[in-house]
Amino acid sequence: MASVHEVIEFLDIVSDKGFLNANTAGSRKTACKKLFGVLDDEQQTVEYVLGNIDVVKARFSNLNKSVSGNTVDMYGQRVLLALNGFLQWRDDRAGWEKSVSTKRSTRSVSGDKKTRSRAPRKQRKTPRAQEGAGRKIDSGQETQDRGVRLVKFPLRTDFELEVKLPRNGLTVAELQRVAYFLLPYTSDWEPTASPRDMFLKPAGD
Repeated sequence: MASVHEVIEFLDIVSDKGFLNANTAGSRKTACKKLFGVLDDEQQTVEYVLGNIDVVKARFSNLNKSVSGNTVDMYGQRVLLALNGFLQWRDDRAGWEKSVSTKRSTRSVSGDKKTRSRAPRKQRKTPRAQEGAGRKIDSGQETQDRGVRLVKFPLRTDFELEVKLPRNGLTVAELQRVAYFLLPYTSDWEPTASPRDMFLKPAGD
């Protein structure tokens, strides 16, 4: 059986060697430390956690009432990714490294194709747009429900975010609720930090 401590070492190694993005490895390492912290000595094996992840998550939730269910679920997903990655790396290090590198190359090529495929659209007539946060945001497309507006936001060069909004818009309080709802789905937020303080920080800090 493999110790969970070996998983932490694995994340440090693949991060230091550049096989995993530092933020990705760091978020998985944090999740592992959180959930592994509730294990008894005889339970600190990769096999136990893989077979009892729901039990581990429940114990963590009971011991940390202030942590939301969404955050605990996210911890569980990241821990499973770390454990499965570790087992693949341990059994076939070269194969795992090749697989990770291939996936990264595929994502890069896919992003380039999407960028090129969208370029001709600049020649078409597009809906009237408004400036926001330094980027153009689609002012809204009509949907079958007249009370709903579909808004598109070019979040990254290879990804466009689509959101359905009430036709009459959101209130500031509703926007804040949406931001708090999405926060656990970020890859670089540490739940030990206050969500309120997170949004007070300048972008990029």
